[in-house]
Amino acid sequence: MRFLSSLLINTILFMAISGFLPNYFYVASFGIAFLAAFVLAFLNFLIKPILKLLSLPITVLTFGLFSLIINGFYFGIDVKNCRFRV
Repeated sequence: MRFLSSLLINTILFMAISGFLPNYFYVASFGIAFLAAFVLAFLNFLIKPILKLLSLPITVLTFGLFSLIINGFYFGIDVKNCRFRV
């Protein structure tokens, strides 16, 4: 249930951001927003824990700021796999 609710919330947020910032963030349809939310959820579920564990030493050295780099990496993968531009 938590997965489905986060998937729906992310889809709605992708559409809302696309509406508020049409020059910077464009989503072609609701299906593309849903696909982007699904890819983001998949990456967060499978790959993020492994990458966080591997990057733990540098995260400790930078007082947690390296986690922002990891989140940006995930968003970049999501942008490349789905058909919207940032």
